[in-house]
Amino acid sequence: MNRSREQIDAILLVGDHHWRKGPRWRAALAWCLGRQEVFVTHLGDAAKVRWWRGEPYLVSLRPRRPGLPWQVLPTEATPSKK
Repeated sequence: MNRSREQIDAILLVGDHHWRKGPRWRAALAWCLGRQEVFVTHLGDAAKVRWWRGEPYLVSLRPRRPGLPWQVLPTEATPSKK
């Protein structure tokens, strides 16, 4: 499914809220039994979201690993070499 950048950002915000503030048993069920979806943020970080009963739970957010071709920063974000 193709999602816009705003939709991905909203999913990550709500998923983080559910993971931190929601009941621990629901977070555990989402981690064990939930459907996994992986997003790449605008900074190139990999975010793993688990869906449990229609609600997202942000399980992990890993920083960008330099050198991977699918996680290249835009040219305006990279420092210029002088």
